[in-house]
Amino acid sequence: MIIPSQNNFRHKQHGVAIVTALLLTMLVAVTVTGMVWRQHVTLRRLENAAAGMQMHWIARGGLEWARLVMSGDAQSSSTDHLGEVWAQGLPSTPLQENLLDKNSPHSEKLGELSGRISDLQARFNVARLNGQGKVDPAALIIFERLMQGAGASSGEAKAFAQRFFSANQNNALASGRAWSRIEQLANAPELRPYWPQLESQLTWLPRTTLINLNTASTSVLAAALPTFSDSQVRQLVTLRDQADFRNLTDAMQRLNDTNLTFPNDLLSTNSRYFLVEGDVIFGRLTRHYEWAIERNGRASRVIWQREAS
Repeated sequence: MIIPSQNNFRHKQHGVAIVTALLLTMLVAVTVTGMVWRQHVTLRRLENAAAGMQMHWIARGGLEWARLVMSGDAQSSSTDHLGEVWAQGLPSTPLQENLLDKNSPHSEKLGELSGRISDLQARFNVARLNGQGKVDPAALIIFERLMQGAGASSGEAKAFAQRFFSANQNNALASGRAWSRIEQLANAPELRPYWPQLESQLTWLPRTTLINLNTASTSVLAAALPTFSDSQVRQLVTLRDQADFRNLTDAMQRLNDTNLTFPNDLLSTNSRYFLVEGDVIFGRLTRHYEWAIERNGRASRVIWQREAS
């Protein structure tokens, strides 16, 4: 029988001690790494939350700029057209540290703010589809023409119009946040496939509105004026681009065609509803903001808002 020597026993103990020490070291390293990572994630979340709050207030500053511009426009002009200050937008503006914190001696660029204002009454308001006891026939013609221009069928247009009318009659669309109106349009089964083309042509406002002859696109005007030929619609747009129409009488006189008439209660040369959009870049974050505003004289109010990263 061979008896292990004391040296061999001590060698084995030493080996176990080394392995144990290595395991403990690895365990500590993993634990510390996990703690550091969790602290990093927590810190990143706090940084993002702080940046998000700053971005919100920066965007609100852009909104207040837009409301100030719209207030000044209401005071100086009775018409709304694409040559006015509000239609020029806010060019990309650098955000510097000493602008956000007046006590900071640094002028480091932290991000950018840009924005624009568009006329929601340059679009067809689907609220016009709600007629007296049925879908409004004149509004349905316009809606069908817009849908067909985007590639949809007449049947899809009529199906949406009827469903929209029925839902409003049953008050099924009254609940939920105000901005969900646009979300519901974008996600309607009949509209969803064509929404990229329809988004700039349709809106859904709290009340029936007129289409602004000075700001509507050629496609919207062509749909709204079925008795006008394509060349006559283009002539109308050319005339208004040369000088905005003061009123509908001015537009008819400048067209100088006695065979043409505008539909009743459809067009105007001023607007009450506008869309304000703002894009904020702050550090590594980017957010897009939208506000629909209703202007009443020089005053205005936000009727819905949304944001997206």
